[in-house]
Amino acid sequence: MLPYRRHPAKRAFAARWGVGLFAVGWMLPRIWPSAPYAAAGMALFQIAGLGLLSALPPWLYVPVAALLAVAATHAPALSRIIDAAALYTAALLTPLAIFATSLRAGREPIITHVARQVHGVLRPDVARYTRALTWFWCVFFVVALVSPALLWWQAPAGWWRTPMNGGVLLAVAIVFIVEYGVRRMVIRNFHHVGLIESVQAFRRHSG
Repeated sequence: MLPYRRHPAKRAFAARWGVGLFAVGWMLPRIWPSAPYAAAGMALFQIAGLGLLSALPPWLYVPVAALLAVAATHAPALSRIIDAAALYTAALLTPLAIFATSLRAGREPIITHVARQVHGVLRPDVARYTRALTWFWCVFFVVALVSPALLWWQAPAGWWRTPMNGGVLLAVAIVFIVEYGVRRMVIRNFHHVGLIESVQAFRRHSG
């Protein structure tokens, strides 16, 4: 067993280094897109950072990082596309997994749970709405995941990058605004909270 797996301080130290290495790898091709070895550094630092964050043994992730760095040197443009697609996919698969698993039989939908953290016992109509909203976000994440592929297939050249270049974040912001208005119309005579309180409740749930 690795030392930082046994000791919380060393585990936290490894986690900080992991985040730092991953951030460096993410920034390299964006700050110096024309640098000869930016793509190689991207692959090397990101895989090493993920290895530290995952507490994997170095013999497992160091060879993978080196191999991907060599591959990125020979195909930098392709490696950047793969990297962007992988980060985009991971960023959407994570909340999709959280929301979808909360809808399994015997479990409480995550938005219902967060609402209960804020309001206490929920009225039946509020419970139904929060369950439906959890389903909605699952569908949203799935659509966001497949949208680059659909745009690549049907839309003009280059449009497939739009979701990964901020399009999904814009869609999330719009959904938040629209949903808040819909919620106030659908659920009457109820104390509706804002986004900040909802986020705080979600963080308490996650913790």
